[in-house]
Amino acid sequence: MCAACRQAVKEFVDLLVRDQSPLGARPLLPASSALAPGTGAGAPGFDAPVQHHLSHFSLVTHGFGAPAIVAAMSAVQNYLGELVKCVDRAAADHRAPAAAAEFHFPAAAPRGLVDLPAPPH
Repeated sequence: MCAACRQAVKEFVDLLVRDQSPLGARPLLPASSALAPGTGAGAPGFDAPVQHHLSHFSLVTHGFGAPAIVAAMSAVQNYLGELVKCVDRAAADHRAPAAAAEFHFPAAAPRGLVDLPAPPH
């Protein structure tokens, strides 16, 4: 399930990278970049109605929207990748599949009122 979620996030990031909005990070990329438009290395852009909405989002967010989402989703991908590694390691330790997906964190000590010493007078 983690691997499927990671694949879904990757596909979402791939879609955002294809964005051809004028204010996005696209103009800053060199023409030889695999992400640059018109290089033929990446997938073609979107249809006009879809690109219109992405361009509007880019204008509303001053060009920072899609790159910020891509950065956040990259962090989520990294997290999911590490989670998959942990589950694989747990499965390699011959744990039951259901137990391998459960990670228990140590319970924190109960928080109550702390008795502080009286200040000196």
